[in-house]
Amino acid sequence: MAEADQPQDRAIPQWLVVLAAIVAVVAGALAVVDAWWDSDEGDTAKGGKVTAEASSPSPVTGGERAAPLSSEQVAVAPAIAPHPHLVWLNDIAFPAMPDGRAILVDADAGTMRGMISGGYGHNGLLFPPDGRRIYNPETYYARGTRGKRTDVLTIYDARRLTVEGEIVLPPKRFMSMPLIGNAQMMGAGRFALIYNFTPSQSVSVADVEAGRFVTEFDTAGCSLIFPVAEREFFMLCADGGLLEVALGPDGRPVRQEARAKFFDADRDPLFEKPVWTGDRWLFVSFHNDVYEVGAGKNGRIAGRKAGWRIADPRAGWRAGGIQPLAVHRPSGRLFTLMHEGGDGHHKDPGTQVRVHDLKTHAEIARWQLERPATAIAVSEDAEDPLLYAVMIGDPTLEVYSARDGTLRRRIGEIGITVTLVQPLPVSTGKGDAR
Repeated sequence: MAEADQPQDRAIPQWLVVLAAIVAVVAGALAVVDAWWDSDEGDTAKGGKVTAEASSPSPVTGGERAAPLSSEQVAVAPAIAPHPHLVWLNDIAFPAMPDGRAILVDADAGTMRGMISGGYGHNGLLFPPDGRRIYNPETYYARGTRGKRTDVLTIYDARRLTVEGEIVLPPKRFMSMPLIGNAQMMGAGRFALIYNFTPSQSVSVADVEAGRFVTEFDTAGCSLIFPVAEREFFMLCADGGLLEVALGPDGRPVRQEARAKFFDADRDPLFEKPVWTGDRWLFVSFHNDVYEVGAGKNGRIAGRKAGWRIADPRAGWRAGGIQPLAVHRPSGRLFTLMHEGGDGHHKDPGTQVRVHDLKTHAEIARWQLERPATAIAVSEDAEDPLLYAVMIGDPTLEVYSARDGTLRRRIGEIGITVTLVQPLPVSTGKGDAR
């Protein structure tokens, strides 16, 4: 036989070896499963009689097999009894903008008591003087994050947090970083006013007693709503002046008048985040100067520089944050959130709170916060007032004594991006609840 005709040794391909091994493993596994299926344990799995072996100690728990879970009964929590240390935390929910909410916290117990869904771009709540209801301007889109937009003023029972109704509004409300001036109540709790920006500027009026939308009117060049009387409010204008607006008994405007410039919007702008003292609004400028706006002697709205400062800006401390001011009316004290910084740092969180007497303008105290904060507020009770502090992005509420600045407690896992803090107003049945 020629050399070319001699048989050659052929190597088995590697892939064929691997395939054969896999087939062998699968065949062995099927044999084990088949044997188990014919056993007593297999009968149990098929719904057969449970054997003594089946009730032996569980290899997972090391003891008796856990009993099946019982059905849970859904219960309705009792109505919330108001007290001065309940506080609302408004969460714009930046990671999930359609899911804004307001969270009710008991600062004494350190617990969450309830929640209101605020829809897209949630701002803050509106409280009428009688304390019976809560109103919330809300925005919804037909497809969640797109589609037809609907704005409503939703009406809630203040004690049960259940929806009682809604008033459809023009789909124009200003959605921004939450501001106290985006919506306000007037007329002893009869009218809700909502600021609109499209970017054309206007105000919507809803009559909550009648449950209907009243009107919308233009406020070109002027923004945000700050009531000073039962049916009078002002707006801040881009030139440093004010727009004074008076409503008639039906909620429609009867007078709109531009007032003289009272601050320099170029050299020393105002924070558009004032605080209501009970008879006037207090603003702080970027250079720490205090301004006040209220009803003048002739009944007309007037704004002026108050003639005192929170601090000398040359010392390196400035007011700042989302909600930098708070007032405790019973003691007549102003609380200001401060941070170290200069021009351009007005959005920075504060690390310190400074306390001033509103009559003498004297500084009473300086308190160092345990953590930086972007918003502060003070409860309205006279006996044991609390100072609340939150930092946007930190789901924690810090509760301090508003008398001496000592930390009372820290309440965690509250919200996602809390902005405005609103202590539950002390209801008087008349006046205002700003």
